[in-house]
Amino acid sequence: MKKLLLSICAFLLCGQSLYSQEFVSTEVVDRNILIEEFTGKACINCPLGHATANMLVDENPGRIYIVNVHAGYYSTTAYPNLNTNMGDSLLLAHNVGLFPSALINRTSDGSLPYNTWENTVAQQLPLTAECNVAGQVVINPVSRIATVIVEVYYTSDSNEEANYLTIYMLQDSIIGNQTGHGYNPDQVVNGEQYCHQHILRDVITPTWGDEIAPTTAGTLITKTYEYEIPEIIGDPNGVEIDFDNLHFFAFVTEKHQGSSTKPVLNVNSLNTFLGSQEETLPYLKEIFPKSQVACSDDRAISAKVQNCGTQDITSIKFEYKVDNADVTEFTWEGTIASGEIAIIDNDVNIPLGNHVVEVRIVETNGQTFDMEMTTSVATQEYQTLYIDETEKEFTLQIMQDKHGKQTTWDVVSSENEVLLSGGPYNTLIGGSTELHEEQLLLHDGDCIKFTIRDSEGDGICCVNGDGYYRLIDSEGNIIIDGDGEFGSETFFMLNVVRGDAIEEMTNDDTPYNIYPNPANGIITIEGENINNIMLFNTLGQLVKDVKVTSNSTSINIDDLQNGMYIVNIIDDKSCVKTYKVSVQN
Repeated sequence: MKKLLLSICAFLLCGQSLYSQEFVSTEVVDRNILIEEFTGKACINCPLGHATANMLVDENPGRIYIVNVHAGYYSTTAYPNLNTNMGDSLLLAHNVGLFPSALINRTSDGSLPYNTWENTVAQQLPLTAECNVAGQVVINPVSRIATVIVEVYYTSDSNEEANYLTIYMLQDSIIGNQTGHGYNPDQVVNGEQYCHQHILRDVITPTWGDEIAPTTAGTLITKTYEYEIPEIIGDPNGVEIDFDNLHFFAFVTEKHQGSSTKPVLNVNSLNTFLGSQEETLPYLKEIFPKSQVACSDDRAISAKVQNCGTQDITSIKFEYKVDNADVTEFTWEGTIASGEIAIIDNDVNIPLGNHVVEVRIVETNGQTFDMEMTTSVATQEYQTLYIDETEKEFTLQIMQDKHGKQTTWDVVSSENEVLLSGGPYNTLIGGSTELHEEQLLLHDGDCIKFTIRDSEGDGICCVNGDGYYRLIDSEGNIIIDGDGEFGSETFFMLNVVRGDAIEEMTNDDTPYNIYPNPANGIITIEGENINNIMLFNTLGQLVKDVKVTSNSTSINIDDLQNGMYIVNIIDDKSCVKTYKVSVQN
């Protein structure tokens, strides 16, 4: 990894010059605390250390900075590989043999067990710091160059003529496995995975620091570094660098003692931004479907764009490509000020199924540019639900099995609004069940998705009780009837359409006669030149397809559920007439 030390004392960001003593305070302050925590994914007790360090941070906001160092016996190279060469150096230099353990401002000869951290931190917090540390990091997301400016101001004389400045790069929110994760439930995600925080990724300076002098009261030292951020850190099974979750700490140590520099005189985080000195620099941070609920092949794809240049962005030309098919273009016009983020939407035709969507910025403010990003987008199957009025109320029934704590569900709109949700429910005795009902008001034009989940992956059925989910209209007709054998998750999507749209297709002077209507058991259709008759339910599903050989045809509808049905009558010239029939068996 290329690291270049510069002697620059100012940096231009978004048109503003940052000069000496821009960041650091000259006031006398108490010493902040650096906790270098030695941990590992295969260490069953290490989450206890994570929880202890998090507690200390919560109790002392702005005073404690944690670095999780994965190295040693309990570290693994399985994904995510959180190990670094610097971590091994820290481990060896401080004779770490106990996990979890930590260095607290490097005040001891070795690392300390987690049950001693609170007392050691309490001893350090009241001490006066000899120096203050502050600064900023500006990352050009396209070139991946981070410009790091650190200021150290001495409020009193150090005991040594030269001290050492060290800069750590850390990353948060890395999802992976962790033995013993139950000891720290606050970082458990999705039941089994663990959200790793404060992970040491690299040291921008030499591992044991960059020498700084003089160290007398009133001295201001400014250091500027340029560092090229790699795309992935770790070999094998490395972790991708996420700019949004990168953090930088700077700390000053007193002197070389053995293989290390210690103790820590003060530590602070560095403000981190995305930016550059270029006039025009759009950064494509993320692309994603605007909603996971869509009753159309035309999907709104959102592009999150940050202006990392010094001038306003007023136009962006995009190219969209689905599965490397034909390119479609879209030009956005507006204003994104320097440093600001905008979300830009555009409809893209994405057929049913799973597809790879590529979004490319090819022009900004009339100037050629090239940056692309891909994502996976799924267009899911939906059904059309016809209603008689502009809105209609339905009843959603959930029959839970005995393991109610495993069951959750929700109804989400195309605007990502949760309309209804339920569960987890109580645990029942034996193989019993319990019915839960919710009222759901649907409107013409709605697109909704119902999803039901079981955390154990065995549905709501079988030996645990005969569970189900149903959607019933206000007349008692069952629209959706789903059994409980769905494993971990199942869903249905509905496109709600007012039924008047069907009646407009019906010709009033048609020669066909349908009776009785409402129908019970048998429906009879009379008319000449009929070739076949097709019945659809309100979800658009074909339920009957009858070939016709006479002018009068009777169809048995005993097996149909109550509700409204669409009747298509096709004549011998393939002309179609459409009717609505109510079935009330």
